[in-house]
Amino acid sequence: MTSYSGSQPQLPENSKLLKNGQIAKSVRAQNRAVARWLPPHHTAYCQAISEFTRYLLDMPDLSLPPPPPTDSELAALPTLSEAAILGHTAVDEILWGVLERWLRGRAEDRAKRMRNPDFYVKKLKNSRRKSLFEYRKKTIKTYLGPDALKYIPSVDCCSDTEDDGGNLFAVGSLWREDIYVEWLHAVDELSIKDVRENEGPRWAAQRLDARRKPSRRVDPLAPVAPSLPAQCYQRRLESSIPFTERYLLANKDSRIESLESLLSRTLRLLR
Repeated sequence: MTSYSGSQPQLPENSKLLKNGQIAKSVRAQNRAVARWLPPHHTAYCQAISEFTRYLLDMPDLSLPPPPPTDSELAALPTLSEAAILGHTAVDEILWGVLERWLRGRAEDRAKRMRNPDFYVKKLKNSRRKSLFEYRKKTIKTYLGPDALKYIPSVDCCSDTEDDGGNLFAVGSLWREDIYVEWLHAVDELSIKDVRENEGPRWAAQRLDARRKPSRRVDPLAPVAPSLPAQCYQRRLESSIPFTERYLLANKDSRIESLESLLSRTLRLLR
């Protein structure tokens, strides 16, 4: 289990987080101030605290709950005495910090929703695209090498996700070529395989890329990601835009590995 230091972060005097000698009041600035002290918000530790706090506050959970632990997972848990549990300093050093960070974020969300009723819908949409983007980048860098990241330079390479009664569906994009979509889906499968093997099937099952189903519709207004190799774009897109925009849109680096080769390598890793 990963351990985290309980020491408070020391900010330099010229830190941008300090205003008049005090930590800035914005939620983002406060979270940055404790980033070295607290575990990342997406870790299992923080997610468990978030889910438990939602349960205590009777807040609805927008995602499906993960499956219960298996008997073998329960048997692997260490047996701790009451004294060991109560004397564990992580409760004071980490748990309360994580809880306060979560509450700050929820308070900010509530204020934004009051000003803009569509805020949460847009936030959830952007959050899902960003999560998918980060999953794919990590997998590509680990298994295919950093040069392959040229095929996913921005979050616009990832399509939106729509929710239909708890079922998640990908939303297609007009500009993406079929082979590029096929490769991205293969990367998703490789990412899920990696999580299943290293973190267990329980965590793999609740990931966004594992729960997304094939698209049922296409969004004609989906943003077009720039700086991709020309193979990634639909030919009809290239023919429908002016030459200057077409030139600026695609990456002309001839040293980039072909998409066919990249797809072949990805599929071999799935065997």
